[in-house]
Amino acid sequence: MKQRIIHRDIKSSNILLDENWTAKVFDFGLSKHGPANQPQTYLVSNAVGTLGYCDPLYLETGFLSKESDVYSFGVVLFEVLCGKLCCEYLNGDLIVLVPMWKKCFDKKRLGDIIHPELKTQINQASLMTCSNIAYSCLNRDHKKRPTMSEILDKVEVAFEQQRLGESYEEHAVINMSRTREVALFEDLQEEDYYALRKKRERKEKETLWYKFP
Repeated sequence: MKQRIIHRDIKSSNILLDENWTAKVFDFGLSKHGPANQPQTYLVSNAVGTLGYCDPLYLETGFLSKESDVYSFGVVLFEVLCGKLCCEYLNGDLIVLVPMWKKCFDKKRLGDIIHPELKTQINQASLMTCSNIAYSCLNRDHKKRPTMSEILDKVEVAFEQQRLGESYEEHAVINMSRTREVALFEDLQEEDYYALRKKRERKEKETLWYKFP
């Protein structure tokens, strides 16, 4: 029977880049194995992991699933957007920023948390795609979290949105009414970009995203 790896300690410091800028997940010391090729994989174990990244449901119940890693990866995505780690010290106390990030998303106040440099460079459509997928990873109901294959698809959509946005800016005619054109561009639905990326079929329902060193 094929086995699935549940890492249990996904965090930014455990995702490294090689000389080709290929991301690899490291430190499998806390990982567990479970049956693969099943819609749901559940294990019960003592909760371990890193504060801020660990799935709250897993912490409270010891109920471990592949979606527990998805939650942790969502925290990493928010870290990329915010340009900071998910925990910081305030007056000597360690504060977890994830609840605040979720609250800002709910109130449509992403501008309060997105890194200033990123705000000047990222296309708004790409930002919304990235933030939406990060937020969905943090859903308390693990059944409503996306699969890693779905996350990969959405990240590819975000990259395409960014690429098309930069291409539009480079080739826009100066004398044209750009206000209307930009509005039309930003009104394009995510599915329009998604269709550009879905020219191939994946052989597996789940993408193998763990790479051993």
